[in-house]
Amino acid sequence: MLCAALFFGLGVWSLSSPSAKVFEHTTSTGEIRTIILTDGSKITLGGSTSLKSSFSDQSRQVTLNSGRAFFDVSPDIDRPFTVSAADTRIRVLGTSFDVAFRSEDVHVSVEHGRVDVSIIENGSVTDSSLLTDGMQISAAYTGVMGPKNNFDTNTLSWRQGQLAYVDTRLEDIVEEVNRYRTPSQKIKIADAALENLRVSFSVAADQTDTLLSGLEAILPIEVERSATGTTIIRASRED
Repeated sequence: MLCAALFFGLGVWSLSSPSAKVFEHTTSTGEIRTIILTDGSKITLGGSTSLKSSFSDQSRQVTLNSGRAFFDVSPDIDRPFTVSAADTRIRVLGTSFDVAFRSEDVHVSVEHGRVDVSIIENGSVTDSSLLTDGMQISAAYTGVMGPKNNFDTNTLSWRQGQLAYVDTRLEDIVEEVNRYRTPSQKIKIADAALENLRVSFSVAADQTDTLLSGLEAILPIEVERSATGTTIIRASRED
């Protein structure tokens, strides 16, 4: 069930130091939730997302452990705002941007403002890139930073319950869509050769079966359901 709610200070609270407050936030399958942090910054969490925030008088730190989140950060020059996901660190002052924790990389998209995206290995920056309005980049877990690209900010409409993709890898689409489907409805790609097919598509987050029928109509694939209910995507069989 798709839902949106506004929460203040939701989650588990603890003290990591006398001056730092820590909160943990999670969403369930298919849930979309907006939280307001103590500094007024807003984070919208997509389905099956987990993150933790730690705020002190000197810094604002968020760790994205899984899923996808959109950040609308309140400016505070005296307290840098950073987001960490795996070995990727995003540093901002005041901006709005999207971070997706994917199976092979961390994907960062900037709607407005400026962010610095860095790959950290053994405590040191090995690569970094500055993103501005309408730019995105992927930082692979192999330590390689991809090229900067311009993107359509309308693809960030998942916050309103609409999953939109423009020239996106099928594997990345399936990974995200699965966060809006129950365990018995998960989608699997049976043929690795299909993973890099590029797709442009839009579908409501609570109607992802429509995506499957649409993909079958435009791609050389067949959609099957296993005995357990899992949806399998295979290459089309030749007659």
